[in-house]
Amino acid sequence: MSPSTMKRHMIDLVRNGYIHIKGGSKYKGFEYEIKDYEEYQKLKSNIDGKLNDILAKIKMSVPVAQEWPR
Repeated sequence: MSPSTMKRHMIDLVRNGYIHIKGGSKYKGFEYEIKDYEEYQKLKSNIDGKLNDILAKIKMSVPVAQEWPR
């Protein structure tokens, strides 16, 4: 991931209240901390569950390729 993309994602996380800047400087880099780890775990498990549901639906709708006889 490019540094500018990483910076943009970190700024979005700070703006949305998921993390905050713990220390550092713009010259040497910042240290970030998750604001509420419990909330983070809930969010992560929710996202994982939704992705697994979507993946299961995709697997059910796409036919499995069959091997051609030789």
